[in-house]
Amino acid sequence: MIRRLALTAGFAILGTVAFAPNAHAQAAPDQETVEFTGTVESSCSFNPGGEESIPGELTLDDDGTMLTSEGSPGATTVICFGGGGTISVAEPMKGDMSPDGDFDAVAIVSDGLAETTSEDEIPFEIPGDVEVPLLVDMEVTSDNPLPAGEYSYDVMVSATPN
Repeated sequence: MIRRLALTAGFAILGTVAFAPNAHAQAAPDQETVEFTGTVESSCSFNPGGEESIPGELTLDDDGTMLTSEGSPGATTVICFGGGGTISVAEPMKGDMSPDGDFDAVAIVSDGLAETTSEDEIPFEIPGDVEVPLLVDMEVTSDNPLPAGEYSYDVMVSATPN
């Protein structure tokens, strides 16, 4: 009987080992990291909200030797992304229909805190990532009274990112 009991116990142990669920560790999936890079360049943009620049208006002074935008400046808005920028202005360009003559034209751009002119050509700094309103003025002067006619000028304002 002991023999039979030993034989039965042996079969029971053998059966347990033979039919026990296999405890296999699952293999980890292969993994790869994919990197992404990109560069955001500093940039400036005029009229970022889609609004248009406001043209200025020139009026003649009392002695007839100067046209000025005093009281009716032009206006635009600029924003420089990524660290601010500098504002400069070029000499006004006379339109094709303007009367001929020896006139001096000067453009002035201001943000309310600083200004630059087409004569001094020293740009001023503006902060980054905020819309900055700019006023654009100009003057046309002559030693003699200005001849009658329709005067038109284009003023090129530049924003350069830092």
